[in-house]
Amino acid sequence: MEGNELDRLDETLICPLCGAETRSLKQYRVMRWCVFYLIGSIWQVKVVRACPSCMRAVIWKSALVNLVPANLLWLLLLLPWSMILTLMTLIEGPSRAILEGVTPSMVVAREMQGRELKMGRVLAVVALIFCWIPLIGLVLGAMAAWTNWRESGWTRPVSLVALSLSVLFHLFLVALFVWETIQFGF
Repeated sequence: MEGNELDRLDETLICPLCGAETRSLKQYRVMRWCVFYLIGSIWQVKVVRACPSCMRAVIWKSALVNLVPANLLWLLLLLPWSMILTLMTLIEGPSRAILEGVTPSMVVAREMQGRELKMGRVLAVVALIFCWIPLIGLVLGAMAAWTNWRESGWTRPVSLVALSLSVLFHLFLVALFVWETIQFGF
């Protein structure tokens, strides 16, 4: 550790939730809400900064609030996550984010930079979902591939996969049509 981090280990900080002084201020991501609906899920996390006892209260309140809406995901993800975070609150000293001087608002700002809704991303996902629909899937796949051709992230390969699947599906339909024409003599 650098000298600055060693100094911060001995520093007494104030819990933003209860106002108590602590040498073990924690900052973790906690599930705000989660809904699991068998074919997918949606969720939102929040970044919480608190003393260990307040952090444990926030963690378990969040876990209990999400018990019913998260249903299966609660058992598979939220419960283990809550248990791990609870164990992490038992470690002496501030959490890494506190030592690095990362505030909750800085975390949110950093995450929002990469989550802009861009047309290329939307087209890539929509093209992949609808690649099996005749003509529409082919058009969406072509639009997604064209829009994301120069992208370096995940959107280009997903667009190309969607276009390829759509082309393969259309070739299958043409082959099926030709086979039926030959078979039944239309």
